[in-house]
Amino acid sequence: MIRRRDLLALAAAGAAFPALAQTGPAPAPAIVKVNLETGQGLIVIALYVDKAPITTANFLRYVDQKRYDGATFFRAARAPDRSTTA
Repeated sequence: MIRRRDLLALAAAGAAFPALAQTGPAPAPAIVKVNLETGQGLIVIALYVDKAPITTANFLRYVDQKRYDGATFFRAARAPDRSTTA
């Protein structure tokens, strides 16, 4: 799993070594995974960069700015349909 900071480190390394940079930058991964640690366990969020580039960039910017640190997340779910009898 490539983390965003690892991708940025690779980009910085390419800039530091011009001979390597001439071969062209490595393509950005189509899926970026972010680990979200909760009191109930780990949630892995898959971000599809190719399908939602603006939303993905905004989300990663918020992660980098630590806007989600200490935040509370809620899960919404529909109640099961109990109108049918078995």
